[in-house]
This record gives sequence, C-alpha cells and structure tokens, in this order.
Amino acid sequence: HLVGVGLAFDAGTKVTEMTDGCAALKSNKIQIGDEIVGVKDPAEGKQSFNKSEFKKMMLGRQGTHVILTLRRLELSPDQRRPGAPPNIEAALTPKAVGYSVELMRGGREYISLIEQCAELEKEQRHLQTDNDLLRRHLASFSGSSPEDGDDWGPPLPGAAGEEAAGPAQHPTEDLAELQHIARVQRLKQLIEEAEDQVRKRSVQ
Repeated sequence: HLVGVGLAFDAGTKVTEMTDGCAALKSNKIQIGDEIVGVKDPAEGKQSFNKSEFKKMMLGRQGTHVILTLRRLELSPDQRRPGAPPNIEAALTPKAVGYSVELMRGGREYISLIEQCAELEKEQRHLQTDNDLLRRHLASFSGSSPEDGDDWGPPLPGAAGEEAAGPAQHPTEDLAELQHIARVQRLKQLIEEAEDQVRKRSVQ
C-alpha cells in the first residue's frame, strides 16, 4: 500500500491543500501556494524535476522518506513596509526563495504513532539517566559498584540472617535509603514498561 505525505497540488505543482496530522503540515515549512520544483527519493536514489513525475515519486511505503524542493514567491522588504511607495518592478518580479524539506510518508495515525514512540524513547533515555545516577548514589552507601549485579540498594538494617556490621545508622538515614530504593525500583519498572510499549508498537 503506497501513501504520500498529506499534500495536494494543482497542475502547476503549486500546493493547494495539506492534510492535518500528516508530515507536510507538521513540517511547519510548507505553505499553501508554494511551488514544487523537484522530488527526490533517497532510498531509491532517484530525483526528478519533471512535473509529470512528482505525484508518482511522492508515493511510497509508510515510514519511508521523500525530499521535496519548493519555491516560494516573496515580496521585497520595500513592498512589505507599511506606507512605502509602490515598487512596480519588484511587484512584477517578486523574489523566489527556494528550500528543501524531508518528509516521512504515512497517514495521520501512522505519523502520530511514530511521534508517540519517539516521545517514549526520549522519556526512556531520561529515566535511564536518572536510574544510573541513583544506582551510583546507592552504591556509595554499600561500597559496591553499580555494575555488581542487579542489587538496587544496600542490605536493610536488621534483615533476617544478617549480622549488624558497624554502628547502627540513624533512623532518618535508614528512611532516606528506603526512599531511594523505592524510587529506583519505580524507575526500573517505568523503563521496562516503556521498552515493552516500544516493542509492541514496532511490531504493529
């Protein structure tokens, strides 16, 4: 099933419509009236400046990319300044500004899913950073390295079968350690849930 980037254009390849939620509108670069002058498919290694081929080249599998080269006609600064005298020459030959934009093919549901996965991955990286910092902090209590197995904190004081080593900690310090342990375990759970969601959505 071939899809585009949510963009429609007329026979002169001027953009006439953009679909809400699709890549063309979400780029925040393309405007109605901009003229498409070139299309490139980076995966296929093809590029065309032939207007009759633009529509066909924009279509492809969801998740693949296409690069559009467009041209926009803009008024000169003199024309845009309120109260400035009319510039007949500039009005007849407005300045053409060219630009390129890379867009992902796909419907609005697919694009939304990709954005959600990207947010999950971003959140996962942040959680992993916090997780690593907390592991190092907890390791400073027990004297072990964060890489020494999956130990999420020092042994709790008074645990069954364990002898007390050294002077007893102050109750406030014990509570702080327990709070750290609980937070790290929660972070680990969130990371696992995020990874599971990313795996499920990638399969879909």
